[in-house]
Amino acid sequence: MTVVIVGAGKTGFQIAKMLAEARHNVVVIDSREEALREVCENLDVMTIHGNGASGKVLEDAALRNSDLFVAVTDSDKVNMVACMTAKRLGVKKTVARIRNPEYQGLSGSDLSTKQLGIDVIISPEEAVAYEVFKFLRAPAATEVEYFADGKAQMLGFKVQDNSPIAGMTVAEAAITSCTIGAILRDGEVLVPHGGTRILTGDDIFIIGKTGVPTEMGWLVGTREHAIRSVAILGGGRTGLLLAQYLEQHRKYIPVVRVIEHDEEVCHHLAKELRHALVIRGDGVKPDLFHDESIKSLDAFVALTGQDQTNLLAGFMAKHAGVQSVIIKLERDDYLPIASQMGIDATVIPR
Repeated sequence: MTVVIVGAGKTGFQIAKMLAEARHNVVVIDSREEALREVCENLDVMTIHGNGASGKVLEDAALRNSDLFVAVTDSDKVNMVACMTAKRLGVKKTVARIRNPEYQGLSGSDLSTKQLGIDVIISPEEAVAYEVFKFLRAPAATEVEYFADGKAQMLGFKVQDNSPIAGMTVAEAAITSCTIGAILRDGEVLVPHGGTRILTGDDIFIIGKTGVPTEMGWLVGTREHAIRSVAILGGGRTGLLLAQYLEQHRKYIPVVRVIEHDEEVCHHLAKELRHALVIRGDGVKPDLFHDESIKSLDAFVALTGQDQTNLLAGFMAKHAGVQSVIIKLERDDYLPIASQMGIDATVIPR
């Protein structure tokens, strides 16, 4: 498969890396020589210096022979124009990263598919909100995926030393409400049968109706606490999306607090959310975590646009005794710091 990627930032680099490792033909286009130099030095891909929305540049990339076109620059408009140009030149499938929710509303409409030439719109904010939501629903799981419009669920768990099923065969484990669909052992995926033995250290993937696999953590020796209440710091698009996801699944996590310092944003949140309590406050003031309504919650999620704020707020929440703390980080080099602070999970927008 031949893939053309416009944008050599973090997202474009990661996409190119994965595709190159899978032995696909990859072309990366960017107007920044420094970004392209990093791609050239680390990846076995072709690079083109130029404006990814330019018809001439895209023609030079032999676009007509490509199977997939991905536009992931920092500019929504550049990504949209690039996809429109690529479609006109005959590319089969186009993907655009778009952050502005007003543009995202075009997805699936006649304007999007016929005039803009965008087949798939991806949003970093939606991706982050959904990843956090999955963690909140199953904090003991290593991986969580939903299928069939959310009716089916797959969870990954690591088998611990104290697991009651460690050393048993799949048949002996006799898990009737779910199915063990796969076992990851020493980097190899096993499709288990009744005689397959479950070993300590295995990653097992359990499939069943949504909600049922979540209750299986005890089988693999994982101490799981159900999350029933959450505080979200940051009322931007990501925080709002997460709160909306939680409201849609209110029977699992009925208590949601959203903390935001901007008064106008608070009013907007109050209009958009039906059940969540919106609190105007500063997420890094110690007084916030002295409030019983905050420190007694099961989880705290920091989703502001500032890494330092998210790190500090996450640390304070953990110090106050909140069981599960998740923060958003823009910079990878802050990950070791988050780990040292005892942060339970971090998400990085791509």
